[in-house]
Amino acid sequence: MDVVKRSIQSLGGRISITSRTGHGSTFTLSLPLTLAVLDGMVVSVGSQTLIAPLPTIVETLQPKKDNVHGLGATAC
Repeated sequence: MDVVKRSIQSLGGRISITSRTGHGSTFTLSLPLTLAVLDGMVVSVGSQTLIAPLPTIVETLQPKKDNVHGLGATAC
């Protein structure tokens, strides 16, 4: 969690965590509105869709299907 907290703080945001026994934890992320106007790349992994800010992307690639090999029990 320290890595996540530092990453969010480096963006000018904050994270708070509240926990209730038997009910779980709630994570609240607050990010500055200025991040909403940054360009980003939409990345889908499994059932999740994320947006990576363009300034943080060093290189991208789209491998051919023949070059992708699954590992473990959840192999492609």
